[in-house]
Amino acid sequence: MALQTIFSDVVDHFASDQETCAAAAFAAGNIAFGDLHQLLPVIANMVETDPKKRLFALHAAKKQLFFRTQNCLLAMLTNGD
Repeated sequence: MALQTIFSDVVDHFASDQETCAAAAFAAGNIAFGDLHQLLPVIANMVETDPKKRLFALHAAKKQLFFRTQNCLLAMLTNGD
């Protein structure tokens, strides 16, 4: 199953109950990390255009940014910079 298909299935849960939405946002952020060029624009578009999914799209983006920052810091520490 393609990453985009899995991502779409997860995002469909943004319309569920609060706990499911939070879990879906967490998962979407992690999945987006696997294909930034394709999936991060999708998250950004949801933030800009879909009021019902905006909050959870922001949570997904936050998760994605956290992982990028964490990986950059880890690389700096590993390289001695």
